[in-house]
Amino acid sequence: MQLKRATIFELGSALRKMKVPLFVVSGDEDDNCVAPALFMKSQCKAARLWICPATGHTVNTEEPDLFNQMLGDFLWQVDSGRWRARDPRSIVR
Repeated sequence: MQLKRATIFELGSALRKMKVPLFVVSGDEDDNCVAPALFMKSQCKAARLWICPATGHTVNTEEPDLFNQMLGDFLWQVDSGRWRARDPRSIVR
């Protein structure tokens, strides 16, 4: 099934249209996911990226307390209305 779906790199135009808050998480040792995470951040104006040090693919189980803190901060920002799109001047294409 995964071979039939578009890769994240083929979804750039859809990501550029997204306006909902997006929290992208990757472990810095997850070699297959760091580049896609950086791509999502670069394409989506409403995205924030957290790369957790010394973790692999399952950040939530490898660093559960830190993951829960970061996710809680994200949800608090969205819920309190403090989440905002990136400053367009910071976007380099």
